[in-house]
Amino acid sequence: MNTAQHALGRIRANLENDLETLARAEHTRGFRRGLREALTRVTELEDATAAG
Repeated sequence: MNTAQHALGRIRANLENDLETLARAEHTRGFRRGLREALTRVTELEDATAAG
């Protein structure tokens, strides 16, 4: 695993943990939506990095 893949994996894990925490707390839908969008982008980058 290269450095970029490792870093993206950690970012993805942190976003997933944040979303799980927010599911139990009161935050605006926009904030949660932003985290979900960020998670989608990180996952896309992980896939591209693994493929390339």
